[in-house]
Amino acid sequence: MQSLSNGSGRRNERTALARLWPLGLAALVCGCGPYENGGAGGVAGVGGSPAGGGGAGSGGMAGTAGTSSEGAPDSVIGCSAASWPQAGWYFAPPPVDEFSTREEAMLARMEAAGLSGDGTVVVGTSQDQPYRREATVTWSATQGLVDLPPSLIEGSPFEARGMQASCNGSVVLQQRRLLDSIHRTQGGQALDVLPGPPSADAVTMSPDASVIVDGLGYLGEFSSTPELWSAATGTVPLSSLTDEAVYGVAPDGTLIAGNADVLFEYDPATDVKTPIGMAAVDFPDYGARTRPSIKVSPSGEAWAQAADLHYDSFLVWRAGAAPRSVTCPASCRVVDISGTGAVVLVNTSAESSTKSSIWTESSGFVDLTSLFQALGVDLTGRELRAVALSDDGRAVAGNVYRLGEPYYPDSFFYAVLPASTYQ
Repeated sequence: MQSLSNGSGRRNERTALARLWPLGLAALVCGCGPYENGGAGGVAGVGGSPAGGGGAGSGGMAGTAGTSSEGAPDSVIGCSAASWPQAGWYFAPPPVDEFSTREEAMLARMEAAGLSGDGTVVVGTSQDQPYRREATVTWSATQGLVDLPPSLIEGSPFEARGMQASCNGSVVLQQRRLLDSIHRTQGGQALDVLPGPPSADAVTMSPDASVIVDGLGYLGEFSSTPELWSAATGTVPLSSLTDEAVYGVAPDGTLIAGNADVLFEYDPATDVKTPIGMAAVDFPDYGARTRPSIKVSPSGEAWAQAADLHYDSFLVWRAGAAPRSVTCPASCRVVDISGTGAVVLVNTSAESSTKSSIWTESSGFVDLTSLFQALGVDLTGRELRAVALSDDGRAVAGNVYRLGEPYYPDSFFYAVLPASTYQ
């Protein structure tokens, strides 16, 4: 791996001032960054550029003295929780110009795909144009941009897209181009764990990335069989789940799976299926590679799923409670769910606009674009489309799109929601 700096202090000052939001600066204390085993580092925004290599960028809401994890409506599963500025925080990189370094250009071209469970590490993909390759990268306020190794298979060029990160960001999943196989990357070393071509939306893992599953699995001549990887078993077919789908992996390795009739827990060790809920409304037929309409929480004890194929409402299931039906303000898709199901991230679509909201039982829907505009972030003519939510519900990551241009993001963004969002 290669941690990328931002070049000279003068260049940092120039790019920071070019996109400085009209608000004060925040103190952000994060947990461990990518490929670290632990520890915390203080991060101070300087003109939107976090100290410690975060990179010149736009954003920064005024914070209180110090940081806190108060205001987090849910729990982090599998690692230590981060502490957040009470007033929130926002980061987006500045655009490329003629003075930009290679590192600044890669940061500006980064497209977010996932977020570590503790909310401190964004994983995604960037175009490294000098070398004409597509590279998996991570970004954190403590380490800035980290470019994962470009040649992970000896003698073969490696281009990949970043997908997901473990709870503390120490493990990253990449999907290799050409063969589409899934690689588990830790400490700069990559291991091929799921053969191609799995659908990226169907790959799930336990919070510590010790169990990784291709939920739709290998397509045979007449059937489809999910596949599971663990250090103990290697990659094995889940023959008992042939023509069924896996949607999530609990911390103890129990799988949340389903078929056209029912959602169930599946214990690979005992080969026992236990019904727990309603089947996904868009359960894939054989050979389908549709994006699942159900998202399972990191605890494995809660999930959110579309209530019907109109996608105008969804159901929230939590262990020990009756399912709750939620009507959307427009057509909506469930994107992510917090640690034990207290917060749901959805994308809502109306006409040519698609943007993200968070939902809680107490606050209802909160539109992220409107929230940060009200806090002083200039998003005129643009909208935030989040791809992931931290387990505790305080951090989100995603991409910034121009209105009417739904396919090509301007940049990625990372934000900490103000604690008041949930009060």
